[in-house]
Amino acid sequence: MGDVAAWIAAAVSLVLLGVAWLTYRSQRNRTALEYFVVINRDLLPGTVASQLQVTHRGKVLSAPSMTVVRIVNTGDRGIPPDSFTDDLCVLLEGVDEVASATWTAARPPQLQPTVEIDGDRVRIKPTLINPEDMLELQVVCDGRASQISLAGRIVDLKVKLRTKLPYPPGSGTEGEMLGFDRFMWYVLGPATVVGVGVWIAIGMTTDAARVLTLAATSIIAGLLYPMHVRHLVRRRRIWRP
Repeated sequence: MGDVAAWIAAAVSLVLLGVAWLTYRSQRNRTALEYFVVINRDLLPGTVASQLQVTHRGKVLSAPSMTVVRIVNTGDRGIPPDSFTDDLCVLLEGVDEVASATWTAARPPQLQPTVEIDGDRVRIKPTLINPEDMLELQVVCDGRASQISLAGRIVDLKVKLRTKLPYPPGSGTEGEMLGFDRFMWYVLGPATVVGVGVWIAIGMTTDAARVLTLAATSIIAGLLYPMHVRHLVRRRRIWRP
């Protein structure tokens, strides 16, 4: 029975290794642009609205609101300006007026494409967006948007909405790892895998079973587990401002 369990563990490790490789290959040479609505709320909620006023160019905004949209190139290919057949547009349905639109964060910092207000939308002029580039747009409106979307005609690319940010491997405000998180992921996690593997190997009845169990443990703890952690860290890091 011990030998069978060892062979099963080895087979599972090889299958996981194959899946990891196929997943890596499927994500190569891919163009992807995603966006996430970070904030969509009133600027003066509750009783404060009757005590303060927000003006824009001398005009009072009767129902001021703020929207923040984060845009990220999540692929591994750049999106050149000539691949856009039109402007990239942030559409804010249901607002009375878009008062202002400004970039509040960008990676790299010099990534500052021109923006224009056009009715209930903000037009973003075509610019080079490299892999892992990030833009965060803050829009102040009169009236709160009932729906927010990002659209644009880009060659071989469909803009995708994210309903939530990727799983945060860390407990920081943007999912970044703190000291305790690093200990849990990089020390305790692998140590637990190795400990369980050694414990199982000790209980095996043959040397071949022990070798297979330890080999499977090494693949999981030394290769697959670190690959998974790096994937989680990178996937969330590219969404941080």
